Amino acid sequence: MTTSYSIAIQGGGSSIQQQIVRSGDSTPNIAVSLPAGKAGTLSTRTDNNTGVATVASGHGITTSDVVSAYWSGGRRYGMTVTATDSTTISVDGGSGDNLPTQGVSIVVSKEIAANLLLDGDNAKLVAVSFEVATSSASKCRATFFDAVAGGGSAVGSGLELTANAPSITDIEGGATNIYTGSPILSVVASNGDSSSAATLKIIAEVDATP
Repeated sequence: MTTSYSIAIQGGGSSIQQQIVRSGDSTPNIAVSLPAGKAGTLSTRTDNNTGVATVASGHGITTSDVVSAYWSGGRRYGMTVTATDSTTISVDGGSGDNLPTQGVSIVVSKEIAANLLLDGDNAKLVAVSFEVATSSASKCRATFFDAVAGGGSAVGSGLELTANAPSITDIEGGATNIYTGSPILSVVASNGDSSSAATLKIIAEVDATP
């Protein structure tokens, strides 16, 4: 099986074009739909990881959901929803940046878990892309786990992605393998865009018998 990607550079009247092909015995790949986040403000800030977001009614987020919060210059993920009503979402815990100052505009986004069988120790290439049709500045947090449905322990430090800017880790080509450790069995991701749904795509080339 093979996975390939291309490099094309043009400038100063000259161009460079190259296609890189990596071969292995399996090509794990998934495409995960990520719903748009809910725009609002951090109306209460209790401490660095506890607060209340005020959003529009009909947000659809419920108690015990796990969410990420995005704001200009920061993000916090893995936060547990401790209470909700029609226009507020109370959050606590998580990792990442400290919550911003009270009154700052934020986007609260439900985290979506998808199963993915990827043994990073045997990976030759891993490509991850956060794709949004209407925005090029939105962010996505993707965290990899060693159990299905986002359970168990995190594998690696995860990825901070910008819309439509794929992360390509060409291990066979000399890139540092950031997916080593326990086999990855799932990924958890969220969409920092409040106006459009997004898609997280992962394609890998793995060779268990190199």
